[in-house]
Amino acid sequence: MRRQIFGVILGTTLATALVAAQGDRVKDVTLTGCLVQGSTPAIFLLEGARIDLDSKDEKAKTYFLSAAVPDLRANLNKQVRIIGQAETKEPPAPPAGQKVSEQDLPKLSVKTISAVADRCTSIQ
Repeated sequence: MRRQIFGVILGTTLATALVAAQGDRVKDVTLTGCLVQGSTPAIFLLEGARIDLDSKDEKAKTYFLSAAVPDLRANLNKQVRIIGQAETKEPPAPPAGQKVSEQDLPKLSVKTISAVADRCTSIQ
């Protein structure tokens, strides 16, 4: 009898943990912005990134890109649409007259990328 009670408690605990873990998954987001070169040839940034280009209320952000896709360089200095997982953290405010350090930018893990325009437009 004790084994059965222990089994029920253990099963319930594991099921609860599994449901909670599924709720923590990061959802994919689609962002449009300008793909630019970072401080080195291996670093890429998405500047002026927004979910809804028509929204007047959405503030454009800059993301540090991490990508397993090989065609980032082919889309350099183009307006692109990226699907991936983005951090929601806000970078710290930089000292006056300086930019936020690349390592402090929120990360965007790129799953897919497609060109929207052959050149960057001001979408900020």
